[in-house]
Amino acid sequence: MKIELAIFKHSMPLGGAETLILQHLDHIDRSKFSVHFITQTKKGRLLASAKEKSDYYYCLRRRSVLDLISILRLRKYLVEKSIDIVHSHDWISTLYLLIASRGLNVKIFNTTHAQDQSWRNYVNLKILKKCDVNVICVSKSQRIDLFARGILWQNMSVVHNCYDTTTFKKSIKPVYFENKGTFKVVMVGNYYWQKDQKTLIEATNIINKEGYKIELHLVGSSNTIRSKQLRLLAKNLSMDSFIHFHDDIIVNSDFLSQFHLFVFSSKSETFGIVTIEAMASGLPVLVSDIPPNMEIIRFGSNGLYFETGNQYKCAEKMLSIIKNPQLQKTFENKSYERAEDFSPEIVVRQLENQYLSQLDYDYSMNANVNVG
Repeated sequence: MKIELAIFKHSMPLGGAETLILQHLDHIDRSKFSVHFITQTKKGRLLASAKEKSDYYYCLRRRSVLDLISILRLRKYLVEKSIDIVHSHDWISTLYLLIASRGLNVKIFNTTHAQDQSWRNYVNLKILKKCDVNVICVSKSQRIDLFARGILWQNMSVVHNCYDTTTFKKSIKPVYFENKGTFKVVMVGNYYWQKDQKTLIEATNIINKEGYKIELHLVGSSNTIRSKQLRLLAKNLSMDSFIHFHDDIIVNSDFLSQFHLFVFSSKSETFGIVTIEAMASGLPVLVSDIPPNMEIIRFGSNGLYFETGNQYKCAEKMLSIIKNPQLQKTFENKSYERAEDFSPEIVVRQLENQYLSQLDYDYSMNANVNVG
């Protein structure tokens, strides 16, 4: 007898939360769990991959924000499939789930992937405060933050994000020697104000003015107001020939292997999975000194961090790496070693343990039974 587990997400666009879900779908132990994947709509670039990796797929065909028919469909599915656990990954899915599962013996888990002051997170926080939900925090700092906002400590546990070990592998990169060629920097992150690409652009400009050949490559979503603002900033600084924008591309080790340094300048984050992906690819990393980033980086061992929002401190740390080929090589090796702590083989086992800890009965006797 297996545990019937459902993973629930509004849709599956290209993003960090969605990439994490794919890893969960791929690595959850099928000797213990049957894995259902439920979405509210059929939208999203990664939906096909999610359907392929799940044992069962169901779409609610939601037509409006609060679609009562979709809620009834969800309840019917939970009953007919005897779902034991549902893990939701956005506020609207958690809300639907709480309504649909009322009176049912279903354990509810939630992972909150954004840590900003948006109305969505405000609503999500209200839901988590008032309802019996097991909150999976993706970093220790997120747990502390949510506790400060009123979520009970005992209702939360920490399971870090993980990366795709088949997509991100250590690759051989040339070491940069000062004044020989162009030093290439990359950042991956959607063009939101929280990611603060502005500070990185300004830091790159400072280094360029000091006479170093440097390129900055930014990867994010296209057609956003912030994207246009960043392009205009690069142009106004006369840096548009040194700053390259890569819109809506899938990032892997082959792409990252072109660069000498990964910088993540975010002002607000739950857990920077893109930093782990860069480390797994063997890149030295430089991050802003927000707590989630500092959980990943062991300063001076596998990377550095700089004062958040300070372009001068960012440029200073970048230059310390540019000028030191031996430090680059050390960071490459240590970054890769640190990334292994966040492999799906480790992280998904931790997540499974959280699921099992909330069940009223013990499935361990049947864990190795093949029920077809």
